[in-house]
Amino acid sequence: MKNKSVIFIFTIFVLIVVSIIIVFINMNKTYRNELSIDKKVILAEKSYINFAWGFNYSGMAIFNDGTIYEWNFVGNRKDYDVNNLKEYENWILQNGSKVDKKVTKKDLNRIKKNIKNLENNIESENTAYDAGSSSILVWNDNKEKIILKESGDNTGENKSNVSQELIKIIDNYLD
Repeated sequence: MKNKSVIFIFTIFVLIVVSIIIVFINMNKTYRNELSIDKKVILAEKSYINFAWGFNYSGMAIFNDGTIYEWNFVGNRKDYDVNNLKEYENWILQNGSKVDKKVTKKDLNRIKKNIKNLENNIESENTAYDAGSSSILVWNDNKEKIILKESGDNTGENKSNVSQELIKIIDNYLD
């Protein structure tokens, strides 16, 4: 009987140690390909911005290594130049927080491939004033911002198949 107890305790101990090792390896694997902040490039964003009665800017962004950052800024307008992509990326990385999920390698490759095949083809119409603007957008290799879908003050959507696939992928991660 004593041998069975020792074997049982030893087996439990080994299972616990193996479980801890597996968890540690998987945690390390998940974020081991994460780039340093200065090498991160924004690929896609889903955000809301409103300048009426103050300033509100919130959203989430997918970066080239699959990391996701979110932010929620309320108050005085934060100065950054949306036309200077590197400055804008740094603003998100400094003012946002990393989300504890990551875009799969397969979906990240689909995003990158679709951005290359995407045309800036949105027809937008002004539908409101002071409603703010919700948008889903991507940046291509030329650092050009391409709006896939927007609602609020302006409403429109890029109806191409490539755009629709990107919207589905982005919506899946940025909720």
